[in-house]
Amino acid sequence: MMKPAFAQPLRRRDIRAFSLLEMLAASAVLSVLMVLLIQVLGTLSTTSSSSQRRSEMMKQAIGAFERVHFDLKERIQTGGTSILVVKGDSASVNDTLWFIAPVSASVNHTPNEPRKLSLIRYGIQPRPSGQPGFDGWPDMSVFSRSVVPFAWGNNIGNFLPLTSSQVSSAVGDAETQSVSPSIIRFEICFQKWDGTVVDNPPDDFSAVRALIFGMVSVDKNAVGRLTSSERAALAAKFPKPSNNQRPASAWNSVVASLPSNLKATLRIYEQTISF
Repeated sequence: MMKPAFAQPLRRRDIRAFSLLEMLAASAVLSVLMVLLIQVLGTLSTTSSSSQRRSEMMKQAIGAFERVHFDLKERIQTGGTSILVVKGDSASVNDTLWFIAPVSASVNHTPNEPRKLSLIRYGIQPRPSGQPGFDGWPDMSVFSRSVVPFAWGNNIGNFLPLTSSQVSSAVGDAETQSVSPSIIRFEICFQKWDGTVVDNPPDDFSAVRALIFGMVSVDKNAVGRLTSSERAALAAKFPKPSNNQRPASAWNSVVASLPSNLKATLRIYEQTISF
């Protein structure tokens, strides 16, 4: 008969703890990994934020181009006399576009004056008082659309051809709508039927085949750090194009010369609108 086996007593194993040196080494490795992870997450967050701001700038520029194109294609055809481009000068480098189109007032339209014909203005100007600003954007000059509605008693012939003095006297009755706060520079060039491009309006407007619009946009974060004088100085860095030079080709070298932190916040947009 076999004797029952008795359980052998458990031997105590030696339990070896981490040494202080090993703990310090592990902490150092973990710290390095955490720093790398934070840097990666920070880079991803910055990239995502920058992409969102660039996307917003592009949407605003496209919206501005589409708005101008929509109104301009409906303009009254009078051999060029119903369109006026006021070129910028040393006081204000940006151009202004005026034309007459079958557009009614949209802000304070008067029911007893339903005539659907107005003087339209596109350009960069101070945001109208009392008009709500754009979310997160500082109170600054913006790319705007102004409408001066004609009444039935107005003789349109008295306004033609459009001149700087006539539009200046009419602008007091304008109803202004802000279009894009990101645009700080607005330039208009003229493409003739022979393919040449000039910056100043030709004497014979019938020689113009298309208008070339150039815009410079700055993202929301960058423009908020600039004072109004700094924004004006930045816009002035983008010169008037020379003959046979489009706005984008005249401005690309300016962007290349800017500091990298500012360069990343700027975008140049251009569109040709044919008559």
